[in-house]
Amino acid sequence: MSSGLTEPCFEDKTSGHCYQIFDTEITWKDAAELCKHGGGNLVTIESSKEQKFIEDLMKKRTLHALGLWIGSNNLHPDDGRAWFNGEKISYENWAKGEPNSSFIDENCIEIRPADSKWNDVKCTEQNGYICESSCAVRDYIQDNKTGRRYKVVDKLTTWDDAFEICDKDGGTLMIIESPEEQAFIADKLRHTMLEVKGLWLGSNTVHFVGKRTWTNGKKFTYVKWAEGEPNNSPYVENCAEIYTSNFTWNDRDCSLLRGYICEKKPEVTPNKVQYVFIISITVGTALVLFVGVIILCCILHK
Repeated sequence: MSSGLTEPCFEDKTSGHCYQIFDTEITWKDAAELCKHGGGNLVTIESSKEQKFIEDLMKKRTLHALGLWIGSNNLHPDDGRAWFNGEKISYENWAKGEPNSSFIDENCIEIRPADSKWNDVKCTEQNGYICESSCAVRDYIQDNKTGRRYKVVDKLTTWDDAFEICDKDGGTLMIIESPEEQAFIADKLRHTMLEVKGLWLGSNTVHFVGKRTWTNGKKFTYVKWAEGEPNNSPYVENCAEIYTSNFTWNDRDCSLLRGYICEKKPEVTPNKVQYVFIISITVGTALVLFVGVIILCCILHK
């Protein structure tokens, strides 16, 4: 059984949890194992707010599975239904007439994408599933084709502050110089739950002689402006942002609050020739020191 944990992970910032929805239909036991293999567990829905978050995620997907496994298995009940971790189910969203355990052995729970309601079913049925895991602080993601690394931050800040933060972190605000780079970041944003409407990019005409260039001084060779942009309305929109809705660009007042994207250059690792050179220098230095010590000893013994 392959883990197949390749679906995007959507973060709920209020809980710090990430969720992945899988349309592959498997048994409850197999789904639980796959979630665990991926560093999480089948989802436990413990509040109406979490239920709503899951509902919104399901609406974004075209799902073929009629049900998705969640993290309750009543195979070994003590005193009522509980989550896999033993906690009692305090929040419920059952469909009308459920749970009915109509076949006696309906010990597992599915959530139905059609109406977001819960239903008890046999654990051997074939369903999709939802994995839940704790989110680490969002770190840099790497484009394996270019080696460049990017970090999406949806903390509201001005362009100047965002520029300084990226700079202190050893990077820059993102510079998009090709359709491939645009496609890469658009794909990442598409699979990231963001509250901000825009993210600062590395362009500011105030600091760079009134010309629309990137912060590295290069002219724009590739652009993805939204329709009618840049319009510099009302004559103070000197910075550039990328929309989180359709991933087009817009010029914006630099003093407004937006999220931002930091970019880092590829990490440089020594190649074989460099390693040989380093080793040669090290050995050569050691040899010179050794000879020097011998000569010094000879002089002292005279």
